[in-house]
Amino acid sequence: MAGALSDRNMEEYDLEFEKEICEWMKSITGIPVVKGVKYPLKADRLHEALKNGEYLCKLLNTLNPNSVTRVLETRTKFKMEENLSSFLEGCRKYGVADQDLFTIEDLFEKQKMMRVLITVKALRNIAQANQ
Repeated sequence: MAGALSDRNMEEYDLEFEKEICEWMKSITGIPVVKGVKYPLKADRLHEALKNGEYLCKLLNTLNPNSVTRVLETRTKFKMEENLSSFLEGCRKYGVADQDLFTIEDLFEKQKMMRVLITVKALRNIAQANQ
């Protein structure tokens, strides 16, 4: 399965894949990734919505309570990166394979937004398997 997820990284940004993942995230958290905006968001809007890590931490804590014990609500780069690091570590502990995890730079610097979607898909797959 990890190979199939990793293959998506080689593709161009996929708006349908984004829509599928964002709709799933909303179904879990009860909160749209971006309020009042219809999908697709496109990479720029998704980047802005997720780069501080707060939504991703909320997603993980909804699936696995207390995975991220401290979510920092701030706009400083250091604290946003700390949220992302906490999310990624929580994903590892939840069972997401390292090869399916984005890097902080992938999201924070908007380098590889498909990698972010791949990580969330891997998280979804594990959550569904645990049901």
